[in-house]
Amino acid sequence: GLAVRDSLLELYGIDSKIKWPNDIFFENKKFCGILIETKCENNLHKIIIGIGINVFMLSNDQIDQDWTSLKLIDEEKKFDRNLIIGKLTSRILDYSKAFKIYGFAHFQKKFNLYNYLKNKTVTSENFEKKDCKVIEVDSEGRLKVQINKETKLISSGELSFKIKE
Repeated sequence: GLAVRDSLLELYGIDSKIKWPNDIFFENKKFCGILIETKCENNLHKIIIGIGINVFMLSNDQIDQDWTSLKLIDEEKKFDRNLIIGKLTSRILDYSKAFKIYGFAHFQKKFNLYNYLKNKTVTSENFEKKDCKVIEVDSEGRLKVQINKETKLISSGELSFKIKE
C-alpha cells in the first residue's frame, strides 16, 4: 500500500490514504485494491501481488461503493500506465529489501500517518457487527482495534470493515 501511495504522490502529487490491509483511497473514495498471496513450495517462499488501479475509468454502474480514478482526481494530468508500473515496481523492490532487513516496524510510523481507518469507528461481521474503534497498525502490521474497552490485534486480511458514519 505504501509503495502505491508513495509512487503516485511522487509521479502525480496524489496524496492518498491506505485502508488496512489492501485498499487505497482519495478523499473517501477507493481507487486501488491490492491482493497478496503467499506460497511456500520446496522451502521457497513466493509472493504474488495483484494491484488494480483505476487510472482512466470515468463511470461504472457495477461498483457498490464510492470510488474514483486517477483521471477523475485530476482531469488535467496525463497519466501514463507504463510510468506508473515502472515506478511502482522499483518502489516495491526497494520496500521489499527494507522489509527483509527491518520488518514492518520500519514502515509503521509512515503507514499510520496515512492510515485511512485510524481513529474511525467501524463494524465487522467478524466481531458480530460490534463497533470497533481503529487505533493504529502495530509494528508487525496488525490492525489494533478497541471493542468494548478491550484491545484486539487483527492480523488477517480476510476481514471486511464498514465505516460508521
